[in-house]
Amino acid sequence: MTGSVKTGLFTVMVVAMFALSTAAIVASSDVSADSGFYITDGKGNTIHFDGPVDHIITIGVGVTATVLQLGYGEKIVVADKYSSDNKAKVFDQLRQRISEGKAVADGTIYSSGVDALKSNVIDAADTEKGGVFDKYRDVMILTGSDTYLINNGLLKYFQDNGFRVLVWNDIVEYADVIVFAEKMSLIVSGSISPEINKMRNVVKVIDDKLKEEKVVDKTEAFYLTYSGNVFKVGNVGSIATSMIVAAGGNAITIDTSRSESTYERNLTEIIATYGTDVVIFADSANIVQKPDRLEELEKQVGRDVKIVELDPLWNNYSIESMQGVWTMACAMYPDYFQGDVPEVDTSSGNDALVMFIAGVVLSIVTAGVVIYLMRKG
Repeated sequence: MTGSVKTGLFTVMVVAMFALSTAAIVASSDVSADSGFYITDGKGNTIHFDGPVDHIITIGVGVTATVLQLGYGEKIVVADKYSSDNKAKVFDQLRQRISEGKAVADGTIYSSGVDALKSNVIDAADTEKGGVFDKYRDVMILTGSDTYLINNGLLKYFQDNGFRVLVWNDIVEYADVIVFAEKMSLIVSGSISPEINKMRNVVKVIDDKLKEEKVVDKTEAFYLTYSGNVFKVGNVGSIATSMIVAAGGNAITIDTSRSESTYERNLTEIIATYGTDVVIFADSANIVQKPDRLEELEKQVGRDVKIVELDPLWNNYSIESMQGVWTMACAMYPDYFQGDVPEVDTSSGNDALVMFIAGVVLSIVTAGVVIYLMRKG
């Protein structure tokens, strides 16, 4: 066998072995040293965690619901009164913990509840009073506007008392809700919950189906709430509006010239412009569950317009928001979407493992060819 042929065969073998080693590296890329992780909040502040927390303080209905939905309600030691008072079934575990003396939820970030909130949090870290919260390892999650967290010094108060605090006050996109839920999953479990993948998957399922059916004219829809004694439609900055877009709809009340996330608009005029095929996603607590208000809405838009009830928890920093996206898709495209939120398809298996096996096969075949040719030579 000539030297050039030997060199060529050697090169082939090196390339094959490189493919094998690369595949092996890819296959093991999910395994890393236990060095903890970093979490950056909505204000850009970053905290390092050695691992999942043992206890957590959740101030805000959305964050409390998310921790409960992830299955780690037993780690909540302090929540806010709005969470404990919320009638949704997901908060039953929190109420149970409060009744057993394992958690408290007496305060809020608002003026009348601030003192109770401060007391609850300080006591939770006071071991002499039975507190179990570790200020150096555990974390407090605050949600709310700067008016109540920054301007009144509430955040500074907790930080000055040695608490590690992460803050979110401006989540306005469904995609950002997913990122938030993912970070909560890391904090309480040290891993990414399958529920996070499910949140992403629901958008993909909707998008893929609409493309498959070649849907060009998207269903026109808008979010509707009620405040200040008037009906208000959703705009940029409204989570519900971003959910309509995620569900494949055309959010017709987006007005980029306005800064408000919701604004007053003539509903009769909207229907006259777009027709009765428009779908209205109306707040449950503020509209649908108020008979007089719902009747007034129907007078303005007519009884031929589809009005879909939107659970308040869907329009929040919550894993439940994927249920809202799916409900919207089912309402706007009933011919294509029905039933429960779709599960993630795992039939394709582990891509890294497939690459690893392919690398092994490639190396074996290549080695066989080399040996055969060497013997021939």
